[in-house]
Amino acid sequence: MAFHRHPDEVSSQSISVPMQDLFTGQGPAFGRDNPPCPNGPGPEFVKPLCDLQTLKGFDMKYGLMGMLVVILVSTAGCVEVRDKEDAAPVKPMVQVHTVSRMVVDGEMYLFNGAFLTRPELELELRRAPKIWPVEELEFHYKEVILKKNAVLFTMGHRVRLHIDRLESDGARIQTLSPEFKAGVGQPGRHGGHINLDVGTAKGSLRIQMLGQDGGAGKAGAAPDESMRGLKGEDGKSGLCADSGANLEQASGKDGGKGQQGNRGSNGSPGGDSGTLEVTIQSGKDFQLDHFRSPGQGGAGGAGGKGGPGGYGGKAVRMKMGYDGILRPCAFKSREGTQGPEGGSGFNGLPGNPGAMQSICITRAQVITCI
Repeated sequence: MAFHRHPDEVSSQSISVPMQDLFTGQGPAFGRDNPPCPNGPGPEFVKPLCDLQTLKGFDMKYGLMGMLVVILVSTAGCVEVRDKEDAAPVKPMVQVHTVSRMVVDGEMYLFNGAFLTRPELELELRRAPKIWPVEELEFHYKEVILKKNAVLFTMGHRVRLHIDRLESDGARIQTLSPEFKAGVGQPGRHGGHINLDVGTAKGSLRIQMLGQDGGAGKAGAAPDESMRGLKGEDGKSGLCADSGANLEQASGKDGGKGQQGNRGSNGSPGGDSGTLEVTIQSGKDFQLDHFRSPGQGGAGGAGGKGGPGGYGGKAVRMKMGYDGILRPCAFKSREGTQGPEGGSGFNGLPGNPGAMQSICITRAQVITCI
């Protein structure tokens, strides 16, 4: 895998500052071990160059007023901020990045405002929350070369790609990687939005708009004591006999069957396919292929284990003699046995699939939408 650019070829028109870093002074934005600009040789990747370029010289000692000034003058948008209790998310602002030239040979993943290699992504995911917010991003490129093995994953973000010259050797742009799965009880991530605006295009490109499958439902809860079967009836007769009705009456009855297990929860819905807009201004021989598929609903959770069987009834094994003294019977009556476990609960229902969303292609000023 290779990815190339000259150190002077990337400029950032506006930079996003993570909200938690602005207000706490912690995290990668302010960490001393994370300098804002990479130095020295070695591979570099498309990032919102120097995430704190607009904050150069900013010092937390200036306090809250300094923070407010920075927020007001910055044209960058931060990632979507949503409180757990909010019904509607705050509309994210747009992060704009300008890149002179980008060459990709391998898989790249859009995460935290930058296209990352797989090792970089895995490093970020180890310190990132399990669910990351949708970002609205805009990239301007003078030239993009996508080699045969190149795949750009937009990861469900809302992305605008403005490319003066595009050369693609059968490469792929795709919303989500199928290896990233929704967790149990989590809805599938939507494909987001891709707006691809190309001046001159050469070669062939495939764009796949995929929603993430919904997570499976949770298994039914474990049984508790309230789900135990009825207790067997205790023996009633004090007569001692080796057979017949007296012995049967003296024996305890078996416990009842436990109650049916709890039902599993329903699967979560799949993510929508995402929307696609493509404009090709020049390149009549350029081959563009597209595909869309929403995420499938998650499987219903398995039914829970059945309740325990009821306890067996107690046997009567003593006889009171004429002298008023209890003595063991010569023949033992039977203790009731515990009843059978209840049946498993019903499985939850599968989740609903996501929606199939629109694709619009503009070529030679002719718009085709499906």
